[in-house]
Amino acid sequence: MKRILLATVLLAAPLCQSEPLAPQELRLRTTIQVHADIGIGASSLFNPRFFDGDIYANQINTPAFGRYPQGSSTATLLVNNTFTPLEHRMVAPFRGALRHTYLLGASGAVGPITTSISRYDFNGENRLDVPVPGDAQATEGFDWVDGNTIIYTFYNPSSSRKRLGLAHVVAEPFSVTPDTRWNSEGYITTSVSARIRNVRVGDVYGGYAYYGDAGQNTNPNFYAINLATGQETLLGNAGTLTGGGSFGVWTVVERGGYLYVQTTDNGVQVYSMNSATSLGALHTTYTKEHLTDLTGYSGQFWGFDVTAEGEMLLGGTGALFELAGPVRLKAYVLEPLWNIPPLEPYEWMSTNHLQRGLAYNAVSGNLLTVSRHPANGSGAVYVINSTNGTFLKNLSTTGIKYDKNFPINMIGVADDGAIYACSLAVNSVTEPTDPISNNGPFRIYRWADENADPTLAYEGDPSDNDAIAANRRFGDTIDVRGAGVTTEILCGTRQGNIVAVFRTTDGINFTHTKILVSEITSTTSTFMNSIAWGPGNTFFTKNDHPTPAQQFALQQFELTVEWGLATLLRTNANLANLGGLIDYDSERGLLAIVKTVTPSAATSGIHELRLFKPTAAGMVQQDHPVTSRLFPGNYNNGNGVGSVTFGGGKVFALAANNGIIALHLKEVVVAPQIFWTETGGFNVDAGSVWSAAFDGSGKTPIAVGLNRPIGIAVDEANSYLYWAEDGIGGQTPSRIVRARFDGSSQEVLFNEWEDGFTNAQMLGLDTANGHVYWTDFMLGVLRGNLDGTGLTVLGGLGSRYTALALDLVNGHIYYGDPMQNGVLFRCDLNGANGVELARDIAQADFRFNAMAVDAAKGFIYYTDTGTHEIKRMNLDGSNQTPLLQDSGLAPLGIALRPDESLFWVGAGQRLGTAKTDGTSGVDLTVVGIGSTPFGVAALSQVPVGNIRITDISVADATVTITWQGGQGPFQLQRRTEAAQGDWENVGATTSSNQATDGLGSQQMFYRVKGN
Repeated sequence: MKRILLATVLLAAPLCQSEPLAPQELRLRTTIQVHADIGIGASSLFNPRFFDGDIYANQINTPAFGRYPQGSSTATLLVNNTFTPLEHRMVAPFRGALRHTYLLGASGAVGPITTSISRYDFNGENRLDVPVPGDAQATEGFDWVDGNTIIYTFYNPSSSRKRLGLAHVVAEPFSVTPDTRWNSEGYITTSVSARIRNVRVGDVYGGYAYYGDAGQNTNPNFYAINLATGQETLLGNAGTLTGGGSFGVWTVVERGGYLYVQTTDNGVQVYSMNSATSLGALHTTYTKEHLTDLTGYSGQFWGFDVTAEGEMLLGGTGALFELAGPVRLKAYVLEPLWNIPPLEPYEWMSTNHLQRGLAYNAVSGNLLTVSRHPANGSGAVYVINSTNGTFLKNLSTTGIKYDKNFPINMIGVADDGAIYACSLAVNSVTEPTDPISNNGPFRIYRWADENADPTLAYEGDPSDNDAIAANRRFGDTIDVRGAGVTTEILCGTRQGNIVAVFRTTDGINFTHTKILVSEITSTTSTFMNSIAWGPGNTFFTKNDHPTPAQQFALQQFELTVEWGLATLLRTNANLANLGGLIDYDSERGLLAIVKTVTPSAATSGIHELRLFKPTAAGMVQQDHPVTSRLFPGNYNNGNGVGSVTFGGGKVFALAANNGIIALHLKEVVVAPQIFWTETGGFNVDAGSVWSAAFDGSGKTPIAVGLNRPIGIAVDEANSYLYWAEDGIGGQTPSRIVRARFDGSSQEVLFNEWEDGFTNAQMLGLDTANGHVYWTDFMLGVLRGNLDGTGLTVLGGLGSRYTALALDLVNGHIYYGDPMQNGVLFRCDLNGANGVELARDIAQADFRFNAMAVDAAKGFIYYTDTGTHEIKRMNLDGSNQTPLLQDSGLAPLGIALRPDESLFWVGAGQRLGTAKTDGTSGVDLTVVGIGSTPFGVAALSQVPVGNIRITDISVADATVTITWQGGQGPFQLQRRTEAAQGDWENVGATTSSNQATDGLGSQQMFYRVKGN
């Protein structure tokens, strides 16, 4: 019997999370003023929090709260409670499936309802109040232990302020009751001297919560508490504090394996952590003086939050301050958790195409899969532990009608935990036959939960007796969303052009609406493998086929149920050959796609999962540089069946005949290192600017809706990106634009229609003197100040102008005329002393477009799209030498880095890099360059990234761990518990990015330490 891979990877503490920002890296990103936005008096901003990409800002005394997107001072929700008055000392969204449904508000000290906890709808309406557990208690702060449990502090009466309580929270119907796992009272009295203001559940050490002594300023202690046992551990003290009042330690929070200890008047101390209950050294300090300088606020800070990336919140009086570091791009990687191979150890994990459905239950945290084991006409739903892949039980099948080959086939779960499984009806108009076949009415069964018997939620013909046979097949695809009476079920036809939406008025029985989707890509030989709800009122479809010509693009449609129509929104042709099984994660905005069908039905093939992020500029592949994850089996799956599903911060995928894989979704920070432009052709608003890391990972759109962006340059010292837009013939102006590395703070510096130039091309920066230079296709070289003033036409000696590079060492501008097979010119930085250096440096007109100067070595590197070559010449234009040639390259933009690395983009949809002598050429097409790249820029050096484990595999009783980032030598370590225990070295240190360990009989957690 094969062993199920249960090896678990803990991307541990400071090694894989972002290291805390250096104080000098911090800058003020946003100031939030809830009182000003509502029009009430200013008061203290208490216990601010980050949740789901939003900031929750809470004002007491003059009570109100708001929700703001991170990085924005514009609220998406404002609630004014001054009229009640009703004070909440903290507000946070519910967790799990209800995170966008309800808000939870702690009680406080103001108003007639000071001993109740409140639930709001996500839009801030329909408040409900229930008593705080205990007798006449008021709370101060809380945090979510899990989706149903909070840990909270006590505020009144004052004799209770040393307590911490656990409570079980039920959203529907709303109730908050004591959790008695610690004791029958549901709370403990801690060792703090006077009071706790705030308690926070750990990040890496999620089995613990952290808090401090807010009752004194003389050596206030801070603690950890074991959430399972209630055992308290003293971690340290904050020293002798200054400031008015006895406020002491306000917030203690663990992020990424670092402990942040925040005080009202003395800033924030950050410690490394050896374990959940053991501090390491003091890592850094954000002094109150420095925070005051950043925010302009000299008062006391009433609360603090921090993300794993180091973004911070500080609550003051009348204002909430969001601080951030250098702009960081984000991407997702997939961390292997476990897999179940075909055939063993579970007999229902077959190789006969009979296992197809897979769904995640957010309420139970379990995974559900359908298998018609042992043959057609049978079948059951199997419940799997999603954390380790072990089989738990079967759902009840009482009442299932086994009169078809596929009585149950696909499965989905609603947000409330109700389970829906459908039959396969090849012809939903006919009646079942004997012997059994695939004909008969389409059925959907419903389980209220994992312990219930199924009921028949729907039986009928969703095609409404459609005249086209292909429109009468249902059951190959299903997706479910919503809860109760808002539940919606979406099913598609395999080869037809209709889908059906099933809705309910009682949460139990469903009726259908037939939807015409005339633009679905479908033929009589291909098939829709999967359908998935998208953002808002949209859905995705994907067709696949063993024949490449029948592998069609991912399509997204806008649904109008009332009209029975769906309209095509966009087509992603670049995903055509990558698979057919899809699911969309609305929480993270991710799309997973699984390749199942093989090039030939007679041969086995590779089955793999890929991850994408839909953006305004198209699908961006994640999980670089791995790009795809394989299944444990390698058997034929000619029917292209299976499922993929998101849940619990994970993605699970089933490829029929090839098993199940489970991977954790890890959001990582990707330093932007390469930037390039996509002109979008001559289409209005079709241009874009992109970024990636030097290895091609983290491809991210920086700006979209541009008009033929050409040249691009980076100002590393100030984290600014500059680009030149050519404009589109009288419809849109040529522009010089700058933005932060993430595309924020975008501003137009120069505009053709206002400043009188024509068509901006390539770009260069002289930041020391505050200048930006660019070539104008008709006017020559132009110069302006970085603040958008002082435009000067320096002119030139050619007839047309594109290529430009600056030699700031010798005070020269090099520029090119693409006519006459390419002409190279040089002038001083003020435009004087112009000289022609060389002619005929490219194969034909318009082939010489970009160059980069290495003044120290005396070379100019340039591109020749005609010969598909990267070339080099001396600074005087002599000795033109090809360095690298590739018939599909068609290079346009080129950039040079001081470590003798070249980067280029090409019209052949290529991003490449090589050494300056033409060796070590690497094609970085993995990032998926579009069809119209032009300019490229690169940062000067490779940053040392954080270590992250990228893969774990098992073969012959050996675990192999692979990682990226960091600086060697490296040490692999292990322990049996995620959040506690000593780390044990595995083998000796290594300079490699891979190490091995023997596969034992128990679960193991790994981490990698760098130098």
